[in-house]
Amino acid sequence: MKRKPAETILTLFLVWGMVSLVALSIGRADLVRTINMQPILLWTGTIGIVAGYALARSRFPALTASIYAFVYGAFVLGVLIGKSEAYTADQLWRERVADMVSRQIEFFLKVASGNTNRDALIFVMHTTVVLWVLGFTAAWWTFRKTRIWLVILPNALVMLSVIYYAPPTLTWFLAAFSLFTMLYIAQTHLLESQREWQRASVRYGNTLAGHFLRSSLIVALLTLALVWRAPALPANAAVGDTINRVNEPWRLWRDGWQRWYSALNASAQGTSDPFRETLTLGGARNPGNTLVMDVYVDEELPYAYWRSTTADFYQDGEWRIRPGETITYFPEDDPLAIPETKARQEVQQIFVNYVPNAGTIYGAPEMIASDQQILVRTDYDANQALLVSAARSRYVLQAGDNYEVTSLMSSADQIQLRTASTNYPAEILDGYLDVPDVITERTRELAARLTAPYDNPYDKAIAVQNFLRNTITYNDQIDAPPHDTDPIDYFLFESQEGFCNYYASAMAIMLRSVGIPTRLSRGFASGEYNADTKAYRVRARDSHSWPEVYFPEYGWIQFEPTVIINPINRPVGDGSDAGLDEDSTPPDLSDLINDDFSDIEELDPTSFQDELNNFQDTGSTDDASEPSFLSQFNPWQVAGAVLTVLFAGLLIVLANRANRNVEGTIEGSYSRLDLWARWLGLQFSASHTPNERAEVLVATVPDGEMPIRKLTDEFVRKTFSSDKKNDFLVNTLTEWRKLRPLLFKTGLRRKVRRDK
Repeated sequence: MKRKPAETILTLFLVWGMVSLVALSIGRADLVRTINMQPILLWTGTIGIVAGYALARSRFPALTASIYAFVYGAFVLGVLIGKSEAYTADQLWRERVADMVSRQIEFFLKVASGNTNRDALIFVMHTTVVLWVLGFTAAWWTFRKTRIWLVILPNALVMLSVIYYAPPTLTWFLAAFSLFTMLYIAQTHLLESQREWQRASVRYGNTLAGHFLRSSLIVALLTLALVWRAPALPANAAVGDTINRVNEPWRLWRDGWQRWYSALNASAQGTSDPFRETLTLGGARNPGNTLVMDVYVDEELPYAYWRSTTADFYQDGEWRIRPGETITYFPEDDPLAIPETKARQEVQQIFVNYVPNAGTIYGAPEMIASDQQILVRTDYDANQALLVSAARSRYVLQAGDNYEVTSLMSSADQIQLRTASTNYPAEILDGYLDVPDVITERTRELAARLTAPYDNPYDKAIAVQNFLRNTITYNDQIDAPPHDTDPIDYFLFESQEGFCNYYASAMAIMLRSVGIPTRLSRGFASGEYNADTKAYRVRARDSHSWPEVYFPEYGWIQFEPTVIINPINRPVGDGSDAGLDEDSTPPDLSDLINDDFSDIEELDPTSFQDELNNFQDTGSTDDASEPSFLSQFNPWQVAGAVLTVLFAGLLIVLANRANRNVEGTIEGSYSRLDLWARWLGLQFSASHTPNERAEVLVATVPDGEMPIRKLTDEFVRKTFSSDKKNDFLVNTLTEWRKLRPLLFKTGLRRKVRRDK
């Protein structure tokens, strides 16, 4: 059947829509910042569709058409890439082409040797090739031979691959792509049905196509709405382990991809991580019981924190991360050049993530290496050593993903820290002694009186830590401090209750006020250790903040003022054990706490719900609210599910076509009757005539008498009659639609009776 112009235009538009949405999603993902990929890919896909349509309508055989497509594609790629921002206008075209070829050769040499490619233009060229292939093959398999799955599957795989790297911003592209895909399936199915109806001389109204497509659009929109609102599965270790095993081939491919195209700007944007660049001392927090990660170690650690960020600046009830630059760390690089310190031991950790769309790379302090490409937020000291404040994966981490981290954990004992120097580097004095003017005098006085009996920073820190542990009540359901009070002052003297953010903030500011450099770190406490698996199980309830004190030669050392977390049990070390233990009782300073200071300075902090409530939105195993499916799904798992469904659909289509090929002919219909008779348990001898066989079948399936007799009579007429004009008096497909359910129902009934 020749297509009408309107049908051709609509089909072309749907094909163009699918390919263009893939191109737009890649462009909007901002994977390469130095080159605007969007117009390159849009033009490539569009020209590819035009070329595919023209060649599909031509009389060229497939091989010849493929050769033409290759030549056209090479020309289009060369022109579009050559005119991009990668090259200047004064460069000759032969220079541009030679550069493109040399880059490709260098890329393949690096891949073959297992090295990392850091040339972003390679990705642009390869993606342009992919869009050309998608555009050309989509038009070819639509207009030369209708193979809708060869059109849909490649485009869907590319779309899901792109969303893997930037899921929060591109879900609308996935929704639009799904809509176009469903309409494309409906349109191609309608055109194929119309061709069959015309061959069978079946009449249908001119408005049928419009009604069918309108109904298909409504069904597609309803399907998208249901999927959009479908809940995500909660984090679960058993499910995560299973997914981890099933997805291993995908991860191997992903790791290779990240090595081949390491120059991509594929940072984990819009992730579901709980820790931001600021921390405000606000009201109650409700982290829930969501499973966050498992951390595997060689042996149980003497203490453990899984750090995400360090905050250096405190002002108006809010902590902020140190400003600095972001550098990219590659696994094959040397360890991060952090400041050299004494008494450190190397610790390997393997993290198994259970949070969808995660971005933070956690690690025991101080992280120096990882098997992942990571973005490191850092500043530099006077010796150009890295002062790392945060680390994030360059690529979104999905539930079940794992990564390895190497850290240098402090093993310093009490004597070493007690006798450490106080000759602080200039950058430490400048960055970690700042105390805002709004900190009240009674807070400063309390810190001074607590630390006055001791002559070294370590004992002073222990004095403040133990005071907070023994004096302040833990409560994570507190109200936000009044707007006219300093949160730390209110925590210490008024409410005398709070949670880790307040404990850590109070200790950090109090120590700073007596000249001891301190900062605040965030992440997770150790969690529950399982000796059998040698792993810490970490849940959202383990989210934590703690202070870190700087000791020259030993670096940043963790302390634990929050009363519900066990204090760090450091060894005493050689020499005198004089001084404070980490769990000792502080002196009684209740008189100071109850003093009334008239010269309190006030501030107006803005309170808001603690950011760790975000864990409630990632699938708590308790009663947390569930997020929408598209905001939390694992694209590779969804890809597997989609491919399974599409493959099942493809099998159904192929089986249906095979049935039509057999049942669409008289000879095939008669042989199919014989097969059904065997399934019903009927036995025929070679001497039975076709009509005798039909009588036996009719006796077994009386409701199918008319179709059985029509098919048999038509077979007899075509096989044994010299008159061939009656070959098509019976529409075999119509008769089989009536007969097949009757045969199936009768066969099942007979088998059930036989089993009884």
